[in-house]
Amino acid sequence: MPSWVRLLQIPAVGAIFTLLAWQLDLSAIRRDLREVELWHLSAVTVLNLPVAVLYATRSHAILAKLGHHIRPQVLLPVAILGNVAGSFTPASVGEVLRTGALGAHGSVDGEDSAALVLFERVMSLFLMTLGAVGVLAFFWMSPVVAGLCVLGLVAVALGGPILGGRLLGMAPGSSASTSGLVGSMLLRLRNVSGRLRVILDDVPLLVFWSAQTAAIFAINTLQFWLLARSLSSGIRLDEAWLAFCLPTLVGVLSLIPLGLGAFDGSVAAAFDRLGTTLEQGTVIAVVVRAAISLPMLLLALLSYLYLARRLPAPAAGSETSDSSPRPQSPD
Repeated sequence: MPSWVRLLQIPAVGAIFTLLAWQLDLSAIRRDLREVELWHLSAVTVLNLPVAVLYATRSHAILAKLGHHIRPQVLLPVAILGNVAGSFTPASVGEVLRTGALGAHGSVDGEDSAALVLFERVMSLFLMTLGAVGVLAFFWMSPVVAGLCVLGLVAVALGGPILGGRLLGMAPGSSASTSGLVGSMLLRLRNVSGRLRVILDDVPLLVFWSAQTAAIFAINTLQFWLLARSLSSGIRLDEAWLAFCLPTLVGVLSLIPLGLGAFDGSVAAAFDRLGTTLEQGTVIAVVVRAAISLPMLLLALLSYLYLARRLPAPAAGSETSDSSPRPQSPD
């Protein structure tokens, strides 16, 4: 992302917060914060744990397909670290931590790691987008038309990845005469696309992975529903799904770290449109950061520290270097 775009994001985030603050009744926000029930907050925080486990189980399926079997005590912290760092950084650049950890602790080569990360990021956004469009169809269209729209989306969800695998198989190979840096890059891209095709051609694997991802989305939706229930008469689960996925997509597209401003403002606006007050929506956005974002960041930090401790110390008498030591054998 160009530096001038990043510089423009700073006043953009400030403008979003200023606009929100100008419209808000601060006394109502303080009142609503006091009304947040502790058991709702505790339940939402605890629900982060099954999400973390699902991160690992779906990654295990992909890595097993590529020929890697990582121990759970390694895969779980690696999956948490990569998914959290990727979700909270622009363009998911934080995923480089996952590729590095998979190489250091599981002897997974960079091309397999890149295929895993690329598949999971693109497929998650793909499924989330289709899910958002499907629910919105029932808000904007008649039941019959919306039902037909959902059937079309299901066909896209089933056929899109398979078609993607076929298209990757039709991609031309790298030229044998190409050498040097360009040739090396083309070869790596070809290898990554080949691994992606292996994943996309396995229909049972796609179904299993998509079901795991749907379970993650369902838990996230339940978290937003519980937070809404703690402040008002509540909203329906389909409305909670929209309140989760639409701001998430906005936060991703904004390319702002943590989606600051864009995500929070979208959460407040979404709940405002769904029947709560703008102040209640703002409180929910704040509590989302406290009960979901912060605990997941803490889990990611603990995962990083745990993985760092697992790296073996340099052998006595060996030459020191600035790079981190690599394990002598996979975990």
